[in-house]
Amino acid sequence: MKKYSSLFAMIILLFVADNLKAQTGKVGINTAVPVTGLHVQDSGVLFNHGFYLLENFPSIDNALPPVSGAGARLMWFPHRKAFRVGQVDGTQWDRLSTGNLSFATGLNNIAHGRISSVFGRNNTANGDVCFVAGQFNDPVVSAGTNTGTALPLGSAAPLFIIGNGDAANNLSNAMIIRKDGKAGIGTNLPSDKLHINAGASEDALRVQVNSSTKMRVWNNGGTSVGIASTPPVNGLLVNGAIQPQNGIATPAKMVIESSADSIIVNAGGSQIIIAANGNILIKTTAPGSKIEIESAGELKLTGNTINVTATSTLALNGALVRFNGGSTPVAKLGSVSTVSGPTATVASNVSSTVLTQ
Repeated sequence: MKKYSSLFAMIILLFVADNLKAQTGKVGINTAVPVTGLHVQDSGVLFNHGFYLLENFPSIDNALPPVSGAGARLMWFPHRKAFRVGQVDGTQWDRLSTGNLSFATGLNNIAHGRISSVFGRNNTANGDVCFVAGQFNDPVVSAGTNTGTALPLGSAAPLFIIGNGDAANNLSNAMIIRKDGKAGIGTNLPSDKLHINAGASEDALRVQVNSSTKMRVWNNGGTSVGIASTPPVNGLLVNGAIQPQNGIATPAKMVIESSADSIIVNAGGSQIIIAANGNILIKTTAPGSKIEIESAGELKLTGNTINVTATSTLALNGALVRFNGGSTPVAKLGSVSTVSGPTATVASNVSSTVLTQ
């Protein structure tokens, strides 16, 4: 009997050995013709592990992934509830580089932050709940603990990063969005809801309507509005009307310049024209209107010829009216005087108020 028992045991061992050897080939579940290493036909696949989210649980935190080191693979790391697919050439998917509840796909990507996701190549997500795409990104924040659930995020925590670096020693970000809602393009430290930092040879901003440029911030520091033409350095070029509702105020001098044409200011029926040939015209056509020039100090009119024409009355009002700097007679306030002739004789209907020097 013992002889037959031994023979039966030997047959069982041979059968098991043969089946174990068969596992080196293709395995089919619900199919007799598997086409890959593991072929599951008409059924779902479940990878299950215990439910736990607490930190400082050594048996969980110190557990190793199914495979470490370089390689191309699809891997579920149950103790970190982390998923990896793609390829790495080093330790990017080892335990210390794997955040709890994280996801990474592509080439040499590290999802170190908790609940972080990384796509592209050679990218790193150190922040919790951080999404990274592109290549060779600057992670912005340093790597911290990567186990347990994500803690409350600080206002400056990066949530979204697009990397545009070229190599491991030239990390860079094209764009970053933070927890406080501030977005940076060309900067990792946005100070406003949208902060654009362009390089010295780059134009910072362009806005088009129906494919036509309506606003552009140029690399010379100037801005053009309504046109795509280059503005003056650190200046403003506007093609179209400007309608400030509350005036224009400046703490420094304001220069209005036209190098080839006139400058015209219109207000109702009044107009000021500064012509390119040097002429200046101030006029008003509104009935009953007047032009006033007021000065708290001295007012001078200087020119080779100065013509003052009045169709009715010319009034000169002052405490003392002088002619030729005081070398001719003087009229006092309130006098009615007539100045005539090349010798500037003065006649008055109130002779006592006419003085001579």
